[in-house]
Amino acid sequence: MAAVMMIVPIVVSFVKPSAMGLDGITANQQQMLAIFIFAALSWIFELFPAWVTSVTVIALIALTDSDSAFTFYLNRTTPGQELGEVLQSSKILRCFGDPSIVLYIGGLVMALTASKIGLDAKLARAILHPFGKKPTNVLLGVMLATGILSMFMSDTATTALMVGMMTPVFVSMGDDLKGKAALALSITFSALIGGMGTPVGTPPAMLAFNAINDPDGLNLHLSFAHWMVVMIPLCLALIVLSWRVLVWMFPFSVSEVEIVFVNKATCRRDLIIVVVTYAITIFLWVTQGFTGVKNSVAALVPVVILSISGIFTSSDLNKLPWSVLWMFAGGLALGSGMDDVGLSSFLIEKVPFGAMSPLLILVVSALLCWALSNFISNTGTAALLIPVLTAMAVSMGDRLDGVGGGLTLIMGIAISASMAMSLPVSTPGNAIAFATGHVTQRQMACAGLVVGLLGLIIGYAFITLVGGWM
Repeated sequence: MAAVMMIVPIVVSFVKPSAMGLDGITANQQQMLAIFIFAALSWIFELFPAWVTSVTVIALIALTDSDSAFTFYLNRTTPGQELGEVLQSSKILRCFGDPSIVLYIGGLVMALTASKIGLDAKLARAILHPFGKKPTNVLLGVMLATGILSMFMSDTATTALMVGMMTPVFVSMGDDLKGKAALALSITFSALIGGMGTPVGTPPAMLAFNAINDPDGLNLHLSFAHWMVVMIPLCLALIVLSWRVLVWMFPFSVSEVEIVFVNKATCRRDLIIVVVTYAITIFLWVTQGFTGVKNSVAALVPVVILSISGIFTSSDLNKLPWSVLWMFAGGLALGSGMDDVGLSSFLIEKVPFGAMSPLLILVVSALLCWALSNFISNTGTAALLIPVLTAMAVSMGDRLDGVGGGLTLIMGIAISASMAMSLPVSTPGNAIAFATGHVTQRQMACAGLVVGLLGLIIGYAFITLVGGWM
């Protein structure tokens, strides 16, 4: 199976561009397309462990598309085909230290130390107490809490924080493997959905909000409050929908969830240090717009404080899921490479939006954004599509009124990008959920596909209805 599927990217790498209908593609873009196809097939069909695929992707990009590529690759153009942009190998390798990974590590350090001193059980009990002990109700409570937090914090930071807090819940579920999978997926899904609730909750939402209000764009004077009035009800509806889908796909086998406190004999000093560190870090995450401290930089605060204090040790460092970090680094390298060689923009330009009806534009742009965001950065995908669709919305004018106007087109991109949740490499939050060890790649793909596509349909239908009112 693996050997057969590997033939496809090899063929794409060496066949003439005209045979694929890709006239004008550069040699490096064509090679990057082959690498993308290899990664997609491997991640979707689990031909290799996810981290193996990611490391292979990084090596392939460096060896065939960068300034460290084999010489014959840098001279492989055919008549009429340019070589194109050559990537910097140093930039490719820097994906291992990408800000998203630093943020991920900070969240994991917080989660590990909270569990070490027993703080996670106290926080979990406080959050879930109003929802009782019934597993389905606990799941809904986790999703609502995560979604609300994600409206004001980065979805990655929220996922890392909530996964750490829910460690005692995973423990209390014993051998309920499906229930644990539902809980792990519920956190990342609701964090992604909740991020749409405010313009600052997720980068795609911010990009859409800016384009909607840009004097050179749609210039619709949409306020922060207007965005929230429309998107928060949608987010809550999608969270409830996701909850029902997860309960259906992963039925619980336990009858109740009881968080048991374990006396870990933690000294008062350690508890105070961890609580204060949590408070400082969350404050910096929530107030990024005010303090100017980026989320990834703020994530270094717990690493430094908890390490210096001796609470987080070298043995704890060895417990971090480094294979998942490598896995996500490959996704970042692939997205960066596709952007830098111009492949993403080349493929988007090949879509004949100008010849489509307004409804077809909505459908194609939604599916294109959703599909790309499952494999590369949803922020990068939104940043590529929003300018193209904004210019189209301005030029089409009243023709888009039947589908809610240009507002629907641009807000829809924020929804599409946020509903990309099918693979561990789709978002840092998905990688964090996968790192718990309670959810498989196949389970994530199935649940992410169902929730993502249902979310697209409901989200676009909703904003189409309210687009004229806004």
